[in-house]
Amino acid sequence: MSKSNDDEQRFFFKAAIAISTVSFTAGMAEKCNSQDMPLRSETVSSAAESKPHDWISECPPAISRLIDIGHVRMLVDDDAVNAENKSALTIFHFATQFEVRYKFLSVSKNPTGERDAALAVRFINPSLSAEHEIKLMSAYRPLRPWDSRLLLHEMDHVSISTDPRLFKILKNLLYESYKLRMVLPASSTGDNEVIMQTINQRQRERLDTFEKLIQNYYVRLDEESNNGLTAINKRRDFFMNLYTLKDLRSSNFAYLSEVQSLLANDSIQEVEQHYLLEATQ
Repeated sequence: MSKSNDDEQRFFFKAAIAISTVSFTAGMAEKCNSQDMPLRSETVSSAAESKPHDWISECPPAISRLIDIGHVRMLVDDDAVNAENKSALTIFHFATQFEVRYKFLSVSKNPTGERDAALAVRFINPSLSAEHEIKLMSAYRPLRPWDSRLLLHEMDHVSISTDPRLFKILKNLLYESYKLRMVLPASSTGDNEVIMQTINQRQRERLDTFEKLIQNYYVRLDEESNNGLTAINKRRDFFMNLYTLKDLRSSNFAYLSEVQSLLANDSIQEVEQHYLLEATQ
């Protein structure tokens, strides 16, 4: 055995994953009511001129809470929005960082000359956040921004990717300690690199699974609301059914067996408030 059980190796790993989704078709303004109509027609001709929007400082407290937990930036960026032929663009990514520690539990040489290894892996000081950018056209200047269907629809997207159930599941799947079994080369030179590559690949696969799940939920929201043009039918049921065992099962969620117990004790009130934008803390 080339390593002692007490020889715990320490490494630091930082990863990010990005998802983008588009909301509202380019012709949406023709169907808006008067408060959603653009008031100006000038354009921002260069992406380099994109700038923070002053509407964030004017939002009501309940939406301010969602902006805070979603780390939302609102930008005027005509080039980015026009490139997608849309009226608004919402982009989000997860930012996660953590320290990885592992130790060998056992190592034995197999008939091929390689080594069968068992390791205990744990994560120290993990952090996870979702960050969002909402990009708007410079011509979009409603009289009452936070009553406009466009912005409220975009905030529904933010709600989905900041759902408390999502973070409970994701933190568990990313940061719970586990035992890793793998085959190492005959020589112990380069063990650290091979082991970290395997650990990082596992994290990436789990993040990729959530990328696909949330992208699917974003698409569902656009379909259910006709890209925000109409109210969601049975709004409460639509959002409450997300991230449930039934929905994850129908979505062929790869890690269903690992999250069943986590979802059994969810606070219904907490989730309801999250989507009704009523929570203030």
